[in-house]
Amino acid sequence: MGYELVRSPFHSELGARIRLRQLRAMSQTELGKKSGVSFQRIHKHEIGSNRVSPSRLQKIADALGVTPATLFGQDTSANDGVLGGVKDLEAFIASAEGKELNEAFQRIGDARIRKSVVTFVKSLAGAC
Repeated sequence: MGYELVRSPFHSELGARIRLRQLRAMSQTELGKKSGVSFQRIHKHEIGSNRVSPSRLQKIADALGVTPATLFGQDTSANDGVLGGVKDLEAFIASAEGKELNEAFQRIGDARIRKSVVTFVKSLAGAC
């Protein structure tokens, strides 16, 4: 018996907060090992196609050094030192410019070009 996958906004937001592992320079593989699952499962959690059980959520939070409430978007102030910049990143992604830049950046298929774009933006920021 099959079922249709429905990605809810809740699971997408939770996945986006799990992706904040990148602020810790942590790969999906590393997070998977620390939380007892494969990197593929972490990827599916991040894109919202797999639900996260409460016990898995706790393991992911522990691996990231945050509380489960942080992954729900409820306790970011208590963990600013751990995932510094979370509020700024969320504000940027929510802004019109952030959305536009994110959408355009994701359409760049070549990793070398994406890296060049990042380097270019950093150089512009340094010139200000």
